[in-house]
Amino acid sequence: MDLKRPYTLDEQIKKLKDHGVVITNEIFAKNILQKISYYRLSGYMLQYRLSANSHKMIEGVHFEDIYAIYCFDEEVRALLRWYIEKAEFFYKDLIGNKFAELKCKVPPYDQHYDVNNY
Repeated sequence: MDLKRPYTLDEQIKKLKDHGVVITNEIFAKNILQKISYYRLSGYMLQYRLSANSHKMIEGVHFEDIYAIYCFDEEVRALLRWYIEKAEFFYKDLIGNKFAELKCKVPPYDQHYDVNNY
């Protein structure tokens, strides 16, 4: 399998520009590309391609707009993660407490080790 060689930040900026992405502040773009990989960010560019087989973007797509969509997605993921974690803890505790109440009645209260209780 032939692997692509890693691109420097300057090469990544050039590649984005070659695809038609407007970059008005290269320092900002480099800072973002240092934190978020080019390939992770490129997934947010798919909707701006001229066609599925082309890497060229529709005219006027700005790097800042792509980054804004990434940030929005990051916020949504964080919000969902927070609610999913709340639900997870609620149900785990509910199940654990009910199991202990029903199964762990006899000293030394180690019935949770008995596979027959599952």
